[in-house]
Amino acid sequence: MSDSIKIEPAGVAQRDLLRNLLQLYLYDFLEFVAVERNTDGLFIYPYLDHYWTEPDRFPFLISVEGEHIGFALIREELDPLTNEIAYDLAEFFVMRKFRRKNIGTQAAHLLVNKLPGRWLLRVLANNNPALRFWQHALKKFNPSYTMLQPSADYEFRFSNSRTEN
Repeated sequence: MSDSIKIEPAGVAQRDLLRNLLQLYLYDFLEFVAVERNTDGLFIYPYLDHYWTEPDRFPFLISVEGEHIGFALIREELDPLTNEIAYDLAEFFVMRKFRRKNIGTQAAHLLVNKLPGRWLLRVLANNNPALRFWQHALKKFNPSYTMLQPSADYEFRFSNSRTEN
């Protein structure tokens, strides 16, 4: 794994940076769902501030060679299938310029290693690029993941007991 890829917790001082990256993510997301905008034309993500005020939410920034190129937003949730607490990967983003270079897969692996335990992530059924990405990333990382399609969307479940070095 490349030492130039880092995933680190985002502090309150980095909230505006993450908010700006979130605008790029939400713009990309328009391809799959409608995203509400405010009167200034900015996309609305009503939960962002909660990541610094609620103890069960974790914001991370992804960087390559010191340049912030993405983020991950994680929350602890009760998995409805197992009735156990799991890390729910609410949002994961890598800027287009850095995609298809194995950076996202490495960042996902670093992230999961930071938070060992049960994981849950969801992918919209019409988001084929994300579905392919997560199938590839999880197969390399955890070949025993479970993929379900209980409704219109996909759900991935896996456990990780490894921790980062």
